[in-house]
Amino acid sequence: MRRDGSSSQCACVPRNEQRNQTVTVPEDSVVQGQCPDSGTGEYRIRMTWRTPSKEHNNEADVILQSTGSSYYISGLEAAIFLDNLTFPDGADPYSLQNISVTDLKLYETPISVQRTCDREKREYANNGEISLSNLEILVLGTRHTASIG
Repeated sequence: MRRDGSSSQCACVPRNEQRNQTVTVPEDSVVQGQCPDSGTGEYRIRMTWRTPSKEHNNEADVILQSTGSSYYISGLEAAIFLDNLTFPDGADPYSLQNISVTDLKLYETPISVQRTCDREKREYANNGEISLSNLEILVLGTRHTASIG
């Protein structure tokens, strides 16, 4: 998943039919985060946007896990309303596609270290294959607090 300045993209998990699709996330999407009180556990970064022709929001979550000394991507979840522009093969305009890939351990990086991946990495998860590229994780923190930047 990528959201940066002029363009943003969510790399979708292939369906059983092995079709791949890229969903464009508008640059004016809303980004929110959830952090655990203890500093360790699950962190979520959620991007929310709405296609003008739809009544409901699309959502894409990046789930990060903190061990106290490092972070890694532990899952990706999305709820995307299909449209004929992105899914031109006869998608029902009111159809909702739920995507969930969990139990990952991708791009682990220690706190206060920046990790960049500029090439594609494919991972095979419990219910699909996911491809990530142009990914940057920057984790900053102190002894008592940590934040994801």
